[in-house]
Amino acid sequence: MTGGTSGTFRASRLMGLIGLIGLLSCSHDNLDSPEIPEEPPVTGTAIAFTADEQQEAMVTRATTSLHDKGVGTFKVWSYKNTNFIDDTTPISYGGVQTVMDGYTVNWTENSAATTPTNSHNWEYAGWQDQTIKYWDWGAAAYRFFALADMGKNVTESAGTNGATVNGAAVVNQLSFEADAKSENESPFFTQLWFSNGSDPNGKPFGQYVQLEFLRPFAKVRFMFTFVSEDPNVTLDDLHLSEHKFLPATNGQRIVTKGTFTVTYPLTGTDTKETWEMTPGTNTSDYIYNFSTPYTEDNPLWYTVMAIKNQGAYMLTVLVNGDEKTCYVPAEYMDWLPGYSYTYIFKVNDDGGVEFGQVYTAYTNWQHGGEKDYIIYNW
Repeated sequence: MTGGTSGTFRASRLMGLIGLIGLLSCSHDNLDSPEIPEEPPVTGTAIAFTADEQQEAMVTRATTSLHDKGVGTFKVWSYKNTNFIDDTTPISYGGVQTVMDGYTVNWTENSAATTPTNSHNWEYAGWQDQTIKYWDWGAAAYRFFALADMGKNVTESAGTNGATVNGAAVVNQLSFEADAKSENESPFFTQLWFSNGSDPNGKPFGQYVQLEFLRPFAKVRFMFTFVSEDPNVTLDDLHLSEHKFLPATNGQRIVTKGTFTVTYPLTGTDTKETWEMTPGTNTSDYIYNFSTPYTEDNPLWYTVMAIKNQGAYMLTVLVNGDEKTCYVPAEYMDWLPGYSYTYIFKVNDDGGVEFGQVYTAYTNWQHGGEKDYIIYNW
């Protein structure tokens, strides 16, 4: 098949259902000049969203946590490149064709296993124009992205590094309002799933595509630790009060609400999405500082908008009544969507405070980010 539409099948007949909310691509050692994968003996392999048997536990988590957050539908866009220029580094891809133009995927309670294609309650809506799509083994690359909009207003548009198909611009940019104070009401978006059929990360053409959903937020906490050569002295021997962890620039605030825009490149050398966050304009869209440190008794995380290039931050704290100041360089203050950040400040015997380190890890949103460890953001 050539990646076209089969009029005799509807999307509800798509092979391999949406369990993990994913699709896959291929692996090869040569990155400089991608080789077109040989067509397997089985023809007409449908593009499918699911996980293999070894990922069954993750399938369950994916369907459960995405649906438990109120998501009953999401949309998928897919495009393929028909050619590439291999004398550039990195390789430049072109010749865009539409595969899925915002296909709608719906959740139906207790529908799992009621059809051959439905194993985890997710299935394509059975519309006339949502027919099965098949892998094109002669394609130079495939790209997929998705959005679960939670019923919010989302602008779907043709942004930078987009493309035209049959003379018309196609969707490659999604923009929406997000509020970190009401994180469970915000849309989920995905990273760009890209494969050139010779990807060493194990994304073969013809196998399942896996999309990871996340929200446009980061989680931040700060905490204190004590540095002393005397094992009998602890942080409890010092009285810390009036903690403020805030932007070092006067008048700058911490953004909790704004417009998030994610753009997915369809041509050229870029194979990863880009994003921008525009802060809101109301006072309520900000907080002025992080004032409560993270402790075992008070495991507080602050949820904030993802943001880049926000400059240095400053900690001020009273140690036994004396004000101490410590700066965190701007290089540590970029907050990426779906990540948690732990800032550690070391307090010395003499009451001095210094910046220790920052840990980053994926945040498990379902459990509120109380731990730092890698986990998918469904």
